[in-house]
Amino acid sequence: MRKKVTRELLTDADTDAFRLAVSWATKVGLPVKRVSDHQIKIAHFNLWPNTGSWNDDLSPRKQPGGFRTFQQAVLQWWQKEDTSSDISLEE
Repeated sequence: MRKKVTRELLTDADTDAFRLAVSWATKVGLPVKRVSDHQIKIAHFNLWPNTGSWNDDLSPRKQPGGFRTFQQAVLQWWQKEDTSSDISLEE
């Protein structure tokens, strides 16, 4: 069994795209974690910020539209989960 590694959300080597995605998620209070050098996860949503690729574990096919549609999907889910939340697509 592989040991889970706790990763820092940001490192000095991260790209602007990666920093933007993490910044947005933390700013609006989403439960974001880094799962690899190139991927973040918010609940069942996965994003590879450097390529703009993303998917949903509930439907693991690659989704179109890049970071913006990832934000929309996450916000739609989060607003169903937390009705007191008032978060936006601000970058």
